[in-house]
Amino acid sequence: MSIAAHLPKVHPRTEQRVVCPTDRFAFAPRYTDGACPLCGWRPEDADVALPLTARLDRFWAAVGVWAAVSVLMLVLVVLAYTRG
Repeated sequence: MSIAAHLPKVHPRTEQRVVCPTDRFAFAPRYTDGACPLCGWRPEDADVALPLTARLDRFWAAVGVWAAVSVLMLVLVVLAYTRG
Protein backbone atom coordinates (compact mmCIF):
# COMPACT_ATOMS: atom_id res chain seq x y z
CA MET A 1 0.00 0.00 0.00
CA SER A 2 1.41 3.39 -0.96
CA ILE A 3 1.86 6.47 1.22
CA ALA A 4 -0.52 8.41 -1.00
CA ALA A 5 -3.37 6.10 0.02
CA HIS A 6 -2.97 7.24 3.65
CA LEU A 7 -2.95 10.97 2.91
CA PRO A 8 -6.19 12.95 3.24
CA LYS A 9 -7.93 13.86 0.02
CA VAL A 10 -7.48 17.52 -0.93
CA HIS A 11 -10.31 19.01 -2.92
CA PRO A 12 -9.51 22.05 -5.03
CA ARG A 13 -11.35 25.18 -4.01
CA THR A 14 -14.22 25.90 -6.35
CA GLU A 15 -14.25 29.41 -7.71
CA GLN A 16 -17.50 31.33 -7.41
CA ARG A 17 -18.58 32.39 -10.88
CA VAL A 18 -21.67 34.37 -11.82
CA VAL A 19 -23.27 35.09 -15.18
CA CYS A 20 -24.22 38.66 -16.06
CA PRO A 21 -27.87 38.81 -17.21
CA THR A 22 -27.17 41.70 -19.59
CA ASP A 23 -24.41 40.25 -21.75
CA ARG A 24 -24.35 36.58 -20.55
CA PHE A 25 -20.67 36.88 -19.60
CA ALA A 26 -19.44 34.50 -16.86
CA PHE A 27 -16.86 36.00 -14.49
CA ALA A 28 -15.37 35.55 -11.03
CA PRO A 29 -16.50 38.54 -8.92
CA ARG A 30 -13.59 38.33 -6.49
CA TYR A 31 -11.13 39.40 -9.20
CA THR A 32 -13.26 42.22 -10.63
CA ASP A 33 -14.29 43.98 -7.36
CA GLY A 34 -17.72 42.34 -7.58
CA ALA A 35 -18.77 43.93 -10.87
CA CYS A 36 -19.10 42.65 -14.41
CA PRO A 37 -16.05 43.86 -16.34
CA LEU A 38 -18.15 44.56 -19.45
CA CYS A 39 -21.20 46.42 -18.19
CA GLY A 40 -20.65 47.01 -14.44
CA TRP A 41 -23.56 44.87 -13.16
CA ARG A 42 -23.10 43.78 -9.51
CA PRO A 43 -24.63 40.57 -8.12
CA GLU A 44 -26.05 40.83 -4.59
CA ASP A 45 -24.50 37.69 -3.11
CA ALA A 46 -21.00 37.89 -4.62
CA ASP A 47 -17.94 37.11 -2.50
CA VAL A 48 -15.46 39.85 -3.36
CA ALA A 49 -12.79 39.22 -0.70
CA LEU A 50 -9.49 38.56 -2.45
CA PRO A 51 -7.16 35.88 -1.08
CA LEU A 52 -4.23 37.12 1.00
CA THR A 53 -1.72 36.38 -1.75
CA ALA A 54 -3.61 38.63 -4.15
CA ARG A 55 -3.99 41.45 -1.59
CA LEU A 56 -0.33 41.47 -0.57
CA ASP A 57 1.86 43.73 -2.67
CA ARG A 58 5.02 41.85 -3.59
CA PHE A 59 7.10 45.02 -3.40
CA TRP A 60 6.48 45.47 0.34
CA ALA A 61 7.10 41.78 0.98
CA ALA A 62 10.45 42.12 -0.81
CA VAL A 63 11.30 45.23 1.21
CA GLY A 64 10.53 43.32 4.42
CA VAL A 65 12.76 40.41 3.42
CA TRP A 66 15.53 42.84 2.38
CA ALA A 67 15.32 44.62 5.76
CA ALA A 68 15.41 41.34 7.70
CA VAL A 69 18.46 40.11 5.76
CA SER A 70 20.18 43.47 6.31
CA VAL A 71 19.66 43.25 10.08
CA LEU A 72 20.95 39.67 10.06
CA MET A 73 24.07 40.72 8.16
CA LEU A 74 24.60 43.60 10.63
CA VAL A 75 24.46 41.18 13.55
CA LEU A 76 26.90 38.82 11.85
CA VAL A 77 29.36 41.60 11.08
CA VAL A 78 29.22 42.95 14.65
CA LEU A 79 29.74 39.44 16.06
CA ALA A 80 32.68 38.80 13.73
CA TYR A 81 34.27 42.16 14.59
CA THR A 82 33.93 41.77 18.37
CA ARG A 83 35.19 38.18 18.50
CA GLY A 84 38.04 38.51 16.12
